[in-house]
Amino acid sequence: MDDVFEIAAMYAVAIARGHVNDANKRTALVSVLAYLDTEGISMKRSAQLEEIMVDVAQGLLDEQALADVLYALHTASN
Repeated sequence: MDDVFEIAAMYAVAIARGHVNDANKRTALVSVLAYLDTEGISMKRSAQLEEIMVDVAQGLLDEQALADVLYALHTASN
């Protein structure tokens, strides 16, 4: 796996669907933003990203769909 957005999505899905009640979505989002930042990609925390993490936690978005959304948000902001 070479795409940073796919790797970030993998982290988010694993964390968001994990076993820590009431913190999964926030932890997943912070992990995604921190990972992308280490890869030189700056994204700001937003209500939209928080809603997306809810969808991830509920199983409405898989890793590839989340990677696509992250890429689209990054592209739109630049």
